[in-house]
Amino acid sequence: MRFLLALLMFLAVAAGAQDTNQFHAYAGYVNLIEGGRVSTVVIDWGDQRFTMRCPIGFASHVDNYARTVKFDAKAGAVAINITITTNSPGDLPSAEDLKAYAVASHPGSWVLQSYPFPTSYKPGLYVDLAQAPAARVSLRTRHGFLPTPKGIIEFVFSANDADFDKLRVGFMQSIGTFTVEPLKPRGAAH
Repeated sequence: MRFLLALLMFLAVAAGAQDTNQFHAYAGYVNLIEGGRVSTVVIDWGDQRFTMRCPIGFASHVDNYARTVKFDAKAGAVAINITITTNSPGDLPSAEDLKAYAVASHPGSWVLQSYPFPTSYKPGLYVDLAQAPAARVSLRTRHGFLPTPKGIIEFVFSANDADFDKLRVGFMQSIGTFTVEPLKPRGAAH
């Protein structure tokens, strides 16, 4: 009986504590100072909140179980995938390791360039890749890596040459709005 009582007390205390691995992503919006509003995706992960604007002309889809967010171009030919991982919390691996990982993630591709990219949180690194999956077909991919306190967020933007050139500025502007802030525990005073 004492064991059962102790177990119930432990479960009650554990239920009140915030789960540091709880993950929930959802659509939101931000009111602009100039007027109007823009769509965002908000990700609450444990004690952190990640937010970024949706790229213009894209719709967002969330898979909380897989910890992914997908943006599809309304025209249908381009996709941006964001995957939240627990790899390397706090810092990015070396640029050479990230290039090797990007190439391994996209079989048949080769590196065109890599550069740091700014966000409203801290800089990340992207690797531009090219591949020719079929005759007269070329695919370009920008595989970005951003460190967070909980792990690395990967951004993968893939399109044919024409769509890549047309949409990459909007993609980079969207990533530039990425923020990380502490999430107040439930029941905390505001």
